Amino acid sequence: MKPDSVDVAEIADVAIVGGGPAGCAAGLALRDHAPGLRVVLAEASAYDALRIGETLPPLSRRLLEHLGVWEAFRRQGHRPVHGTAAAWGSAAPLDHDYLFTTQGNG
Repeated sequence: MKPDSVDVAEIADVAIVGGGPAGCAAGLALRDHAPGLRVVLAEASAYDALRIGETLPPLSRRLLEHLGVWEAFRRQGHRPVHGTAAAWGSAAPLDHDYLFTTQGNG
């Protein structure tokens, strides 16, 4: 073992690799629902670069409220999104319009 490395097994029961929305949500959920569990979240970036194109669908609000971070998320001033278009597995994009959802904008 290098002197500057850490054996995660000695300090944590669960290691989450990736501090994006899913990794952070997993960490928060484990903290709240398994309080005795030692959780480590590892993220390669310093969160200092813009992550253009990342969006959350309207139903994400429920999850953020459940995790207790909705108001903090809103205070960050994210722009609303009214739909998305993505091409996964084909050249033609698939549109997801949020205009007529009961949950509002993403």
